Parts: sequence; C-alpha cells; structure tokens
Amino acid sequence: MGPRYEALLSLYIAELREAKEAANDWWSTLVAITIAKEGSTASAELALRRRWPIGAAAHPRFIHVVRKYYLACEALNEQVLAESRASEGDRMRFTVAPADPSTTEAFADQPISPGVLVSELLETAATRDLAKIVGRFSYWPIGVDEGGRYV
Repeated sequence: MGPRYEALLSLYIAELREAKEAANDWWSTLVAITIAKEGSTASAELALRRRWPIGAAAHPRFIHVVRKYYLACEALNEQVLAESRASEGDRMRFTVAPADPSTTEAFADQPISPGVLVSELLETAATRDLAKIVGRFSYWPIGVDEGGRYV
C-alpha cells in the first residue's frame, strides 16, 4: 500500500476509534433504558436488535466515519488514476529510462477498493475490535449518482 493510502488508513483508524467510543456509550445507554422499560435483558436485547440490527455500528457518527473514508478512498483512487494516465502520456511523448526498483517510485500508490480500506485493512491485531464492529454492516452506506460516481 502506498504512502497516501497508509496516511488515509491511519486517519480512518483514529477517527473510527473515537466514533466507536461514542457508539458504545450510546448503545450502553440504550441497553440500560430498554432493560428498565422491558424488564429483562433478553427482552431488551430483542427489542433493540429489531430496531438496530447492527447494534452500536448503527450510531450516526460511526456510519459517518465509515462513509467519509469510503468516499475519501474513492476520491484518492480517482486522483491516483488521473496521475497515472498523465504519467503514461508523458512517457509516450518522451524517452524515459526504466524506473529503478530501489527508488520510491516502486512504492507508488496504487488504487485500492474503498471496501478494502474501510473493512479488510482493519483485520490486524491492533484494529480487530474496529473490524468487528464495521463487519456488522450488511451494506455500505454509499449511493451512486446517475454518472456512476459514489455519493
């Protein structure tokens, strides 16, 4: 993964951690209120799962962070692809020596799927807790406009 994607992932993890805390606090409060109302933990859990089947991941701030970085990854992909096309055009016009694999060009950014950034790259020992909550999504909270662009 290239440096811009690594930076994006680091920002995502930090913001997701903050959102997870808010989401867990919200969920704990809902559980306590619902237990008082329903009379038992089992009936409270059933009532809550009917309304919020993905649990704490349904918190608007948590959804916002996942959506924000999904779209940011897509925007970075577009930028990287545009730079790649421009670079290829330059190479066609000028004679360029082959890239030295020991240079940083060998580690240049390559587009990655936004779904990979917001979920699969969280599958590390340090971020498995985040992967678990993001994994509750049954769909990505992203739309597509008439032009095929994510919104």
